[in-house]
Amino acid sequence: MMRLVWFVRLALVISLQSLAACHNGGAQPPVGWQGHAIDLADHADPVDHGRLQVFCCYGPMLPNHTALRLVAPDKPTIFWDPGGGYATDENIIRRRNDLVIVDPPDLPTYTQYRMAKVKDASTEVFEWDINPRLAAQWHEVLNSGTDKSHPNGKFSTQSVGMACCLSVSGFLQQFGGQKILVPKKYFLPQDLAAILKTQRPDRVIILRRDEPVLVYVPPLPPGEGD
Repeated sequence: MMRLVWFVRLALVISLQSLAACHNGGAQPPVGWQGHAIDLADHADPVDHGRLQVFCCYGPMLPNHTALRLVAPDKPTIFWDPGGGYATDENIIRRRNDLVIVDPPDLPTYTQYRMAKVKDASTEVFEWDINPRLAAQWHEVLNSGTDKSHPNGKFSTQSVGMACCLSVSGFLQQFGGQKILVPKKYFLPQDLAAILKTQRPDRVIILRRDEPVLVYVPPLPPGEGD
């Protein structure tokens, strides 16, 4: 019976993703934003404030993964790869509850892994620069989880395959507060990406196979920069 339920769920997932593929154009910048080429090696993590990065990954036909990276001053980097395969094929244990706890990857390392091993066609990386206090709060939630006594309820980073976007969007819905407003959980990365583009990220990085890496920033308000 459990095997039958699993195959039914898998068939439903494939059907939903096939439907989504009809509208999947891969990574897309926010409309009206200005983009320019960058070298990811020069895109260093901040040292005096936090940074949240949300990855929405796309294969040649289907959106296929979502992950999250958090930098907090004076704390180990959090890399959350819910249901993903990063650092799972080695003899040493590098993961705990879907967090990469030994050598968590930086932006270039993870995106190179996705392009080379998973064969992603494109990736959107949404970035928010955040104050140290909020970075520390999110770091504690992701690193330790919460129980039902927490004001925002119970939370764990442990996930399963095909639930990556549900997990990341669920965290943002539960703990994003006034910084990032995600109204519900999303199954498809492209649907989460559409919401994140409305949440005033400081920049959106677009990676496409065999093309320069582009970073997009929001336009200046009217009257500024004239």
